[in-house]
Amino acid sequence: MFSPAMPSKPSGKKQISFQEFKNNLLEPGLVDHIVISNKFVVRVYVRSSPQNHCSSADSTEGSELDTPVSDTQPKAIIPSQYKYYYFNIGSVETFEEKLEEAQEAWA
Repeated sequence: MFSPAMPSKPSGKKQISFQEFKNNLLEPGLVDHIVISNKFVVRVYVRSSPQNHCSSADSTEGSELDTPVSDTQPKAIIPSQYKYYYFNIGSVETFEEKLEEAQEAWA
């Protein structure tokens, strides 16, 4: 019987796809800010409640996300559950193009 030495804890991060990012975080206005690491990994930090599709310049990386989740948020993504979500990209340029296309679709 396998027994881990330490109990498993949420790692504070969850891997998602670009489609999940776009549909469940970006479109509902849950994205607080995005950080690109090593040119191939996008970290998506979420806010605790949906906001309009304008980005906020005064966001902070260390903000707490422990407020209750409203019924209007997608059920698959619960902001207070993870510190951030992440996904891999082919290149920064391609990611930026896809992001601009998604934003233009709202206009």
